[in-house]
Amino acid sequence: DRAAVSCDRAIEADPRRASARATKAHQLQDLGMHAEALECADEAARLGPGLADAHLARAEALMGLCRFEESAGASAGAARLDPLMHRAHAVGADALCMLGKLGEALERADESIRIEPNAPYPHMVRGTILIRSGRRAEGIRSYDRSVECDVSYAPGYAIKAMVLAAGGRRKEALACCDAALKNSRPGPAGDIDRMIIKRQRDEIAGG
Repeated sequence: DRAAVSCDRAIEADPRRASARATKAHQLQDLGMHAEALECADEAARLGPGLADAHLARAEALMGLCRFEESAGASAGAARLDPLMHRAHAVGADALCMLGKLGEALERADESIRIEPNAPYPHMVRGTILIRSGRRAEGIRSYDRSVECDVSYAPGYAIKAMVLAAGGRRKEALACCDAALKNSRPGPAGDIDRMIIKRQRDEIAGG
């Protein structure tokens, strides 16, 4: 798309431009190309060690590769460089949650929400932390809040559907999948969202 072409041109014009490589890493990550995103983010961090977005891109790619300890470290580095980068706190919370460090994870998620209350991702992460902490109703409310922030935010629907299905609420879980498909974003990233949601819906319906 235009953004990808613009980014590629920026890298061609100045191969040492760290910010362009960080942006490219985010684009690759959005397409599920985690290894390629990490390679690009590593180069961005090498070229711009003081660029918070380069470390955030690394954290996101490492999260996609299930390298949670490294992701937590990279996100902490991004947050140190830019304490108001809400997504750095949210990725850190996600990684810490996957490592079972739920108390620290909740603190990072809450900090992300404090900085940017209308971003969907930290609410989704907070929901998962609460679910894993045994606070199911609060967790589901956080998932709801994530899609209130962005009606096209497929992960918020997907994880809520999974939790509902696991609790035997299959009809509600299917309705959640349908809402995700109806509101999915356009473009290649949206195609990936729809593919994942359709597969999840089929699994719930067949269960």
